[in-house]
Amino acid sequence: MVSKTKQISEGAMMIAMIGIFLLINRQTANFLEDAISWLISLPMIVYCTKYGLKASLIVCVSCLLLSFMIAAPTTIFYLFSALIVGVMYGYGVSKKWKNAHLLILCIIMQLITMLITVLVLSEIFGYNILSEFRELLKIVQSVETIENSKTITGLFLLIIYIGTSILQGILIHVVAHILLKRLHVDVLPLKQLQEVVFPKWMAYFVGISWLLYMLSSLGMFDKTISSYVFMVYAIAFIIGVSSGLITLLTYAMKEQKRSLIFISMVLCFVPGINNLILWLGIYDMFTGFHQKIGSR
Repeated sequence: MVSKTKQISEGAMMIAMIGIFLLINRQTANFLEDAISWLISLPMIVYCTKYGLKASLIVCVSCLLLSFMIAAPTTIFYLFSALIVGVMYGYGVSKKWKNAHLLILCIIMQLITMLITVLVLSEIFGYNILSEFRELLKIVQSVETIENSKTITGLFLLIIYIGTSILQGILIHVVAHILLKRLHVDVLPLKQLQEVVFPKWMAYFVGISWLLYMLSSLGMFDKTISSYVFMVYAIAFIIGVSSGLITLLTYAMKEQKRSLIFISMVLCFVPGINNLILWLGIYDMFTGFHQKIGSR
């Protein structure tokens, strides 16, 4: 009886929290839904993990009915997608799904939400792909050394939208895991940094991409090839710097140097130094250097 009362009370609190979010969002001209709509998933994840699927669906329906009274159509859609993510993630945690499966679930749901808001219902949500494409195309065309500007612009927009969705999915997964651990919910531990391993072929990919980029910057290729080399190098650069950053963070955590964690992240954005981090990442991918640091 006590547990049933607690379940109903926490469900009511959940609805009240989302109601407050909807009111604040309405008063701020839908600012919250554009910036942090993914946060709505977190309370539902906790509730579904604790009380199961059936109880969570009742709360979801109640939240949606409330949103019909005080929210705009766009807000209702964001709320619906966030609640679906919360219920599915919470159900997965209760069924002991692997962390990789939960992360993939979050990313896929965010990608679907982005696809619907940007392409299918773009006019309702205020997105104008053609306008954004034209504005970005002007910037790209202003750089004289870049050819195939339309292709590059389209790929750049695609990377932005997909990258945003992936980042939101990762944030939901990591924050939910931290929140559930704080609430003493039994969850599978996340991988430690030394367990993250890049395959060796990525080291070859990053190294060759860097070499080709250096040759293109010296004028060894024509403008068309240089444009494609730059796009490939951008992907390789992210992979290499990520590997190098993992190595630095592993060392910082092993030696308990918290300041180095922040400094390492900042250095990734410093020109010149980030190239050193990239080569540290290549070395690590070849040798497993960060694993040796973690196992000392």
